Amino acid sequence: MAARSRRFMVLASGLALLIVGTAGAEAARISTIDVTEKAAVATTRTVDAIEYAYTPAKVTAVQGDFVKWTNRGVLSHTTTSTITGAVGWNNTLAPGGSSSKSLPGAGTYAYHCNFHPMTGNVRVRVSVTPTTGPVGTTFTLKVASAPAPTGYSYAPQVKVPGSTSWTSLPTTTATSVSYVANKAGIHAFRSKVKHGSLAGTAPSPTVSVTVG
Repeated sequence: MAARSRRFMVLASGLALLIVGTAGAEAARISTIDVTEKAAVATTRTVDAIEYAYTPAKVTAVQGDFVKWTNRGVLSHTTTSTITGAVGWNNTLAPGGSSSKSLPGAGTYAYHCNFHPMTGNVRVRVSVTPTTGPVGTTFTLKVASAPAPTGYSYAPQVKVPGSTSWTSLPTTTATSVSYVANKAGIHAFRSKVKHGSLAGTAPSPTVSVTVG
């Protein structure tokens, strides 16, 4: 009888360990999925089109964010970007209508309404890591959240300490470039999206790092 009781206890303990182990593995799997999905979620920035202005007229976004325009007025409006093709957009919004656009590359995206004197822009910054370091540090400039579509490229620039002008870094279709800081002081960075010989974006807002 005692032996049977011990066998039952061992079996029950093994079953409990199996349940706990399975639950733990499932929790780990869910945790991993949650972290991955949260990291991949982009923010949506909202803009209202009302007679006769976009509100806000200037929006600052992170690479890969979406901008959503909604027509809150009583007339139709458009959101039409200066840059054309795959990176650009041209949408007509009926009253109450909306449209969205993802902006992967750093730059300042100007747009307007084809029907009325309304203008706006979306400013997408470069991100730089690390944010500080000694002379000789290699910085990574993230210029986009996705590779450039065919016909487009990313054009980062740097302003070194003591200079009043911008120096172009190698144009790329990749999402980042490297930069070695060989001088102490504040190094400023910006980038824009180029579309061959056609109109591109204006430069992005400036981001700076301290060296030395």
